[in-house]
Amino acid sequence: ATLNLNEVNKLFKERLNNNRIVKSPWSISFSFGRALQHTTVLTWKGKDENIKAAQTEFLNRCKANSDASMGIYSGYAMNKEDLKTMKQRGYVIRSRL
Repeated sequence: ATLNLNEVNKLFKERLNNNRIVKSPWSISFSFGRALQHTTVLTWKGKDENIKAAQTEFLNRCKANSDASMGIYSGYAMNKEDLKTMKQRGYVIRSRL
């Protein structure tokens, strides 16, 4: 979802001939809830010893989705397994591969 949002916003900027989305009359975004929670919960696994790692992952996903809402996300928040799955499903990840 983050990669798709990024591509939509990149195209949005191109169509407006505008390098910055903040100059646009509206923003294109999505509900970040699941995008933020999924990796965080998988990292946490309900274990106290994973709290710090889960918090780090949550902040990483927050930044990634913020960047995607501006069309500047480069794919840095995805791990190798995520990238492999995306490629198997036919996604083209131009900014990372």
